[in-house]
Amino acid sequence: MTLRTGNIGKYLGFVAAALAALAMAGCDKQPQETASATQPAAQSGEQSSAQAESAIALNIGTLKIAALSNLYAADRLGYFQQEGLKATFSPMGGGAELLPAVSAGKIDITLSIPSNAIQARDKGFDFQMVMQNEVAAQQGSDSQAVFVNKDSGIESVKDLKGKRIAVNFIGNQMWLSMVEVLKENGIDKNEVSFIELPFPNMQDALVNKQVDAVFNVEPFTSRMKAAPELKVISYAAVEALPGQPVGTFWASGKWLENNREAAEKFVRAMHKANEYLAQNPDEARKMVAEFTGLKLEVVEKMGPILWNSKVDMATWQRLLDLMKEYKLIDADMKAQEVVYPTAMQ
Repeated sequence: MTLRTGNIGKYLGFVAAALAALAMAGCDKQPQETASATQPAAQSGEQSSAQAESAIALNIGTLKIAALSNLYAADRLGYFQQEGLKATFSPMGGGAELLPAVSAGKIDITLSIPSNAIQARDKGFDFQMVMQNEVAAQQGSDSQAVFVNKDSGIESVKDLKGKRIAVNFIGNQMWLSMVEVLKENGIDKNEVSFIELPFPNMQDALVNKQVDAVFNVEPFTSRMKAAPELKVISYAAVEALPGQPVGTFWASGKWLENNREAAEKFVRAMHKANEYLAQNPDEARKMVAEFTGLKLEVVEKMGPILWNSKVDMATWQRLLDLMKEYKLIDADMKAQEVVYPTAMQ
């Protein structure tokens, strides 16, 4: 297994280069792989035909991750159709492809970690957040957790000085949460060694003592909590910024200028899906399993997905301020600049 250290400059350069490369590819090209969203049987006859003809096309970039199961639910339950949308899902190979595809006009809306889109805005791209999708917990346990070996002698974050900490990317929002929690415990980010590792590889690296701590996400956190040799010492996202947004839907400002109605309809449909999933937790778990391909028994062991579209502007502003403090962005951004009005509806 290769352990790789990195730096913030490299990460920001990667973000800018990826966006610029795909934007230059041109807006006239279509996604290489496009899957039409499932259209539930709702109405028939002339009314259904008229609806289909007048429906607004919306191309949504997707990944097979649990947090996007509400998108699948909105389609399967007919909420997009009810709102007069003809939704198309364009599967992407990875998260790094999503925002560049929006910028290039290949897709209309997609999910992103807030920090990625904010960093792209800082580099001149016109992304705006059309809907908040998922948040960290306000307190207590969370889907993101910092693990250590029980026999390591590490009892809390205060013991991480001089240690090796694995994150999936140096300079992203999870890294930001980790360095803020370290600071709150009297440790400067330069007093630890950050090592980049893919989430699936973190448990083995920790067990094999290649790193001293890892900051992981679901579905891996549930598995790690069940491992008798490991323990959680921090829920860093919660401790750094309670309730912080961790998944959000974005579109380009250029697209929104001419397609605000489509964005509003998308948000209304997603609100309906979130309400349904909150009221039907068993069905929600089944939909997560269907969409992701995970076994139902794996999904049942996972912590709940905190789908929450209610935007707290103070929390967003604090996130922007932290990104500025840790030099992830250069500009003094205001939350009102980033959050599009549909996110407040």
